[in-house]
Amino acid sequence: MAMSRRVFLQGLSAAGMATLTTPTFGWSGWKTAESHALTPVPIENVVIDDAFWTPKRDVWRSVTLWDCFRKFEEQGSGVMNNFDRVRDGLTGGNAGFPWHDGLIYEMIRAASDFLRSQLDPELEAKLDGYVTRIVAAAAKDPGGYVNTYTQIQEPNHRWGLNGGLEVWQHEFYNLGALVDAGVHHYRATGKTTLLEAGVRIANTISNLVGPEPGRNLVPSHELPEEAMLGLYELLKERPELAAKLPDANPARYLALAEFWIENRRRHAGKPDWEKDRGKAEEAVRKYEDYAQGRPSW
Repeated sequence: MAMSRRVFLQGLSAAGMATLTTPTFGWSGWKTAESHALTPVPIENVVIDDAFWTPKRDVWRSVTLWDCFRKFEEQGSGVMNNFDRVRDGLTGGNAGFPWHDGLIYEMIRAASDFLRSQLDPELEAKLDGYVTRIVAAAAKDPGGYVNTYTQIQEPNHRWGLNGGLEVWQHEFYNLGALVDAGVHHYRATGKTTLLEAGVRIANTISNLVGPEPGRNLVPSHELPEEAMLGLYELLKERPELAAKLPDANPARYLALAEFWIENRRRHAGKPDWEKDRGKAEEAVRKYEDYAQGRPSW
């Protein structure tokens, strides 16, 4: 019997993919061993102490993370300033590219995982500052929408509508990364501020996207699917946490990931050029449009 994708996703998100048959070789030949579910090992329970990985991880923690923070915060050109502009209701003057929000969130995820493996008050304080600025920007919208490029440069083009281009605006990548960062930050610190922002936008997306009458909006990046599964997994593991979060609904996040997987490469209602152009051609098309003086760009 074929396994449905929903069952597969549920098993995968809970790390419950069991080995149905494990071949072992003995005197009597191949045998079927007893099944054992795979259990994920929490980051805080993993110790890495060797001559190869330990020095690399030390560099990533003490140098790479902080170099990324510095670049995000550079005066004038720093992309963290975009969140402050959204918070203050300013338009124009976006720093960086549309996907920089997502890069910041992915850095929060990475830093949170390092924090989870080793306590670091300075790193936690740095993340607290980032979370405060991000959540302040998200609070400007009733549904928690925060995609700084779109809000600053193309405020009438949310979700690629009204002549916008979602594949350039990177909304689903960015917002999926926000959800993902909220989950990892909570697991590292127990703080729910960023997680609450993630739940709010996950609800907004799940209200917008899906089978008719929902919109057929499918991200070109797989990160949002992983993020929704991670949120689903966390809230299923900790129902008491789900009960404390406004309108948290794990089943909706699983259904959203399922919809995206099932509908990838189905392009009903999308511009023809999105169907057959890769990322390099996408960039060329975008800059061609810039040269043509598209008013909102």
